Amino acid sequence: MIIDTLKGIPACASLVAPFVGSINPNLVWQDGSLPWNENPQTVNGTTSSLYQLGDTQANGFGSTITLNSSMLQNSSLF
Repeated sequence: MIIDTLKGIPACASLVAPFVGSINPNLVWQDGSLPWNENPQTVNGTTSSLYQLGDTQANGFGSTITLNSSMLQNSSLF
């Protein structure tokens, strides 16, 4: 039901394409170095930095999902 709905949204069509049909995609989960607290900028007295929590790269009929190692190390269960 979710995939059918997403297929109807042009921006999501390529996202759900691997899940349509009888062959399932290969998903690889890993952790890695991604931007964490980079490029701090102050605008109107408020400072913000770039934090990339994850990244997904398509590779054929699957994807590699990378979670930021710094995010994982700075997370808690509570």
